[in-house]
Amino acid sequence: MRQHKKTCFFLCFIFVLFFSTFVYALDYDFKLKPIDDVLLKIKSDIEQKEEKTESVLYNFKLNGWVKSTFSMIDTLSDSTIKKINTPMRIKMTGFINDSLSASCAYELFASYEPENSTQKKGAFFNTQAGSYRVDDISRQILSKKNGDYIFAVNQDLDRLFFEIFMDSADISLGRQSISFGSSRFVNPLDVLTSFRFDTIDKEERSGVDAIRLKFFFGEMGEIDTGCVFGDSFKPENSAAYLNTKFLINDSDYTFMVMVFKENLLLGTDFQTSILDAGYWLEAGYVFSEATEGFYKEEDYFRLSTGFDYNFSPVLYG
Repeated sequence: MRQHKKTCFFLCFIFVLFFSTFVYALDYDFKLKPIDDVLLKIKSDIEQKEEKTESVLYNFKLNGWVKSTFSMIDTLSDSTIKKINTPMRIKMTGFINDSLSASCAYELFASYEPENSTQKKGAFFNTQAGSYRVDDISRQILSKKNGDYIFAVNQDLDRLFFEIFMDSADISLGRQSISFGSSRFVNPLDVLTSFRFDTIDKEERSGVDAIRLKFFFGEMGEIDTGCVFGDSFKPENSAAYLNTKFLINDSDYTFMVMVFKENLLLGTDFQTSILDAGYWLEAGYVFSEATEGFYKEEDYFRLSTGFDYNFSPVLYG
């Protein structure tokens, strides 16, 4: 019965989320527009596509990077952990046509570190994103012991998604990067792919399996909504969110609600300029296990705020 209630709660949230944004999109596109104007616009779009002769099919770009780092970490037992990490990333992006793009990224990560290291998995695994994937390829390719050290090679299919571009909306489907918040260090709103504090060798946020819709309105206004899927599409392993952003008097305001792994997050984000310095304030309150009942003793509140300023073209703080 409890599992059935959790599933119904999650599905109802998703239905209300997508229905409200769909109605808004229709209202934004066609409200107060005569039907003749709508038909004329559709006819014009069809004619433009027929007149287009240059195809952008297979217009893909392939790039990537590779680097190597050496680190030494002192432990409480007065010993030193020495590690060598060598990640390599290959990316391919391009447009299938003028309104559809595809992206893919694959990583290899070689490491040489002590067998008993408490941080053995390194920065390659230092995000929570792995838990927001329906299924995944086998991570470990090679693991070979050499005395007290282990040489390992791991892999990650980090991006594989399509984007559909429309006049007032974008749709993303597949494994992609999703993050929230404007704070520079700790992001109270970023509960999906947040970095651990000991992550020092991760160039990009890990991808999650999601469907994401963005609707645009007004001056820099945006409604961002989507579902992020966990293991086997189970509601208790997944997340759904609604995030809205708008601009008032050169200040950015963001409000967000998210259900993730049976928890409920309510958050806000604010950015503005004060005396040529950038200011941000980001806050979020999490109701623990909200789909089963509210457990106030496990709720928590996080807030991050600060300033940044360009002192010179080469000095920022």
